[in-house]
Amino acid sequence: MKGRQKVWIILSCVVLIAGAFGYGYYTTLNKMFRENPEKKPITKLDDIDYAENLPPVTEDEKGVGQFPPEERVTPSTLLVEKIISINTGKEMEKEPKVVPEEIVNYTEDQVKNFFKGYDSIEFSDEMILLIKKMPYLPDKYVVKLEDKYIKIFVTDSMGKASLCDDFEPVLHKNKDKMLEQGIEVDSPDKVYQIIQDYE
Repeated sequence: MKGRQKVWIILSCVVLIAGAFGYGYYTTLNKMFRENPEKKPITKLDDIDYAENLPPVTEDEKGVGQFPPEERVTPSTLLVEKIISINTGKEMEKEPKVVPEEIVNYTEDQVKNFFKGYDSIEFSDEMILLIKKMPYLPDKYVVKLEDKYIKIFVTDSMGKASLCDDFEPVLHKNKDKMLEQGIEVDSPDKVYQIIQDYE
């Protein structure tokens, strides 16, 4: 009987010691994990938080060397000028050319301010389209019906028409919408051809 009691006492002591050791081990590990939480492994570059190791950005540094995400003029941007005749609706587009070096890196607002003499401006980083409206296309002949006569006008660089003395007015009693608004041509030969067509 005494031998059994001894065995039970020894077993109880072993269980108590093992339990105390296990409890201490568990609480120590738990405390360690709470103080230094395990970071999740990084599997791709997007998971890296670069900002956590960088110093804060001061007010003076904000925006320095950074362009807002908007289209800007590049050295390869083309400049195209289009002239629209108010009276006839005809258009004339000049040969595309490279933008002036001084406007490279300009934003749309800066471009519109630079070319403010134009009626409208269409802007992209590939092309700037300058649109100017004039009474007639510049440096052209205008064949026009006025007071039952076909008269020939010549336009200046601003599209303003004045009567051309090189041509005699030709009587034409029929109404014609195209003739009344004016037909723009670029040579005297074409003027004669139109007059012959209407005789």
